[in-house]
Formats: sequence, C-alpha cells, structure tokens
Amino acid sequence: MSTPFSELHAGLDRLRRLVEREELPPPAIIDAQLTLRCFMRCRYCRIWTFEGEELGFEPWRDLVTELRAWLGPFQFIISGGEPLLVPYLTELLEHCRDLGVQTSLTTNGRLLDDPLLERLGRSGLGTLVLSLDALSPTHDQLRDSPGLAGHLRSVVEHFGTSSERIKLKILSVISRANLGEIETLLDWAEGCEELTAVLFQALAQPFSTEFRQDWYLHNDLWPDDLEAVDGLLDRVVRRQAAGGKIENERFQLEFYKLYFRDPNQFVRHRCNLGRVLLKISNQGQFSACFHMGVMGDLARGSVREQWYSRQADEVRRRMRRCDLSCNLPVNCNFKENAALVFGDRWREFDRDAVEQP
Repeated sequence: MSTPFSELHAGLDRLRRLVEREELPPPAIIDAQLTLRCFMRCRYCRIWTFEGEELGFEPWRDLVTELRAWLGPFQFIISGGEPLLVPYLTELLEHCRDLGVQTSLTTNGRLLDDPLLERLGRSGLGTLVLSLDALSPTHDQLRDSPGLAGHLRSVVEHFGTSSERIKLKILSVISRANLGEIETLLDWAEGCEELTAVLFQALAQPFSTEFRQDWYLHNDLWPDDLEAVDGLLDRVVRRQAAGGKIENERFQLEFYKLYFRDPNQFVRHRCNLGRVLLKISNQGQFSACFHMGVMGDLARGSVREQWYSRQADEVRRRMRRCDLSCNLPVNCNFKENAALVFGDRWREFDRDAVEQP
C-alpha cells in the first residue's frame, strides 16, 4: 500500500535518476575483449582459465556501427586474451576503418610475422601495442615462452614498410623480476625509430583471481626493495622530461611510488570509471567493471539505452563504494579516473591530494 511518503520517495528517486542520466556522459573508453583464449601462461595473468562460447563477427560489427552513430569518431581498443587468435580480426578492423573508427590492439606478439603485419596494416589497424617486460630471458620466463623476447625485438627492429601506417608501442609491467632491466629496455627503445612510445604499468591483481586486499603479500613478483623502485621511477621521470618515449603522465609515475608502498591507495578514493568506461566481454556482456556486475548485454538490444539503465546505475554505485584496488584505476584507465577524482589538479603531482580522501 502506497503512502504519501512512499510516493514522494519514489518521485524523488525518479527525479534523481533523470538528473543523473542528464549529467552522465556517453562512454569515452571502449574496450572490446574479442577473445579470452590465449596460448601463453604468463605468471601474472590467468585470463586463459576462462571458458565458454565467444561472439562471432556480426555482433561486433553491429556494435561498432551503433557506437559510431552514437559517439561519433572514437577509438576501439581491442584486447583479450590474445586477439590475434580471432579469425575475423582483419574483417572487423576493415569495418572500423571504413566507418572512421580508430583502432588499437594489444598482443603478446608471438604470432606476428611479416605477412600478418602486412594484413593488419592493410586492414587499417591504427596502433599495435606489444607486451614486452625485458629484452633478456626474464621476459621469456615471465611469459613461459622461450625465445619470445628475441622474437619481439626482431619484430620491432624489422617493422617494415608494409606496416608503416601502424603506430608501434611497447607495454611493460614493472615487477620484482624486471626492476633492474627497465632502463636497458628504454635505452633500446630510444634507438628504435619504429617505436613511438613505451607505456609502463605497475604489477596489479589479475582479474581472473579472487580479489583481496592482501593479494600482493602472496605474490612473488611484488617488489620489496622500495628504494630501488623509487630510484627507477625517478630516473624514468627524468628521461621523460628530457623528451624520452615514455607515454605515462608524470603524475602516474609518481603515484606508483605510493602504490608500491600500499597498493590499496585507491581504496581511499572513489572509482569513477563507471562514468566513462565501457568494457565488452567475449560473450557480449558489457560493464565498466565486471567484478561489480554486468550493465547490459549486446543480445538485449541498444547499448545506449542499457548504458543509462537502472542496472548500469547500480554497477556505478557499487564501483564508487569499492574497497579494492585493481588494474583499471591503477594502470589501464589511470588518467581518466585521476581526472575525475582530482579535477584540474591531477596533472600536477600533489602528495597530499593523493594520500587524503
């Protein structure tokens, strides 16, 4: 039985939702996990343990078409798993190219060779990101793939004219294993004209494991020499200031010093990525954070309508209350979340602003 109070409460709730919907922007980051399949067994990733049917070409094609009509030109980030295993990859890249959608793809690089690079270039791939943590066998051991570092080095150094339209970047995860090899990697990268940038990430809790605040205490890749971490990051910052090919903002590199002391830094700040991030799984479900729930499903129709749904709003509320530090605000989407948390201050590292809620 309704009462004047309950009717007022319901009315205020509808008004709040209308205001929130009016203020909520469309997603600014589109991340498509075309597949979770992977033939590697990396020490800090267990994404290959996921099983299940995956989408074919048509749903992804229709998604790109809908997003282009809604968002205008945007960047379509292709991740995985190992996306080079996807049989319709070049067909999807061509569709993006024809619609004026920029594309970026991250790969372990084992499958790359000249013919594949040529096909990727012809298909319109914009940016190719190679995961490379060290030039030595350290990388092979981290990825459980003998000879991988040498193969990737050869790919970069012989990045041919057939793929000259592709921007080539390196993604390197900072851990105990490669702490003493990062600068050697940077020296090499600076000498490679083919490379446009190096992007660093800090070791983080894998999404495919049970989330817990003390995960790093049980991870043998977590660096325990904090002076070495600080020294490395200071030198990386100086390289960047001198014009080095380092894509991270200085704010993020400085933040990593705090993060390696206490990886739960973001527990003291709201995660606002629910306002800007759209991740689509290999099975067609989408969310800003699957750990906090599913916002919608490609099979249920318009992504735009579901983005503004009550179900999506609930996921955003859970994200803002989350007490776990994960890869999204720490690494992949650091810049976007920092801008939402700190406003105009985010570009100028402010220790008090980071440490205080």
